[in-house]
Order: sequence, then structure tokens, then C-alpha cells
Amino acid sequence: HEICHVCYNIKTILKPKQSGNKPKQSGNKVIDDFIRYTQSNYAIIEGGKMEFIPYDQFINIEFIAEGGFSKIYKDTWVDGPINNWDRIINNHWIITRNNNYTVVLKKLNNSKNITSKELNEV
Repeated sequence: HEICHVCYNIKTILKPKQSGNKPKQSGNKVIDDFIRYTQSNYAIIEGGKMEFIPYDQFINIEFIAEGGFSKIYKDTWVDGPINNWDRIINNHWIITRNNNYTVVLKKLNNSKNITSKELNEV
């Protein structure tokens, strides 16, 4: 990580996919395939790219509500979403993230065996 001296956000250095660096995965093939599909089919200007976020990236988790098939939480995503794919330096992507970003999480009940059809409905 390095600090941007203009916006003071943390920049992360990522290796491009062709270098063999694998992105983090959930361990659920349906979810990982869904994330890969959105990453390759939607441009950043269309609302961003999906990525798997490890649970330890969330702090200040606050329960909001419970519905028929899910629970809703508000929390802070420590690293935050990517807001800029800057450039490649020495075969590494330089990205900027919005740190300590407030998000809403939806925890689906009985989602361990979720199908791609159900995931698309979410």
C-alpha cells in the first residue's frame, strides 16, 4: 500500500491477472463464477466491478432488520471499493480505494447451496 498525496486515499498495488495472481474467492463456485462474470461483462462506469470481500474487512457491524429470507446489516468496509484503476507500473496495477466506506450487507438465510438463478434474483 502507499498513500496518494493528492486525495490521501490508500493505493494498492495489484498484479495483472496474466501474471498468475489469483483474486480472493468465496469458496462457493456459484458465487465465484457470478463475480467473475460481472467483472468481465460490466465496465467500471456502469457501476463498478464486483469483488469478494473477506469478512475481516468489515468493522462496526450493526444489525438493522430481518425479513423473510435475509438479515440486513450496516457496517464499515475497511479497504473500501476500488475508485480508480490508475496505471500499470512494473507489471503491477496501481489502484485507489475509498477507505472506511459505509455499506449495507444482506445475509441470505440458507444460502450455502444457492443456485445461479437464485443469485441473479438477489
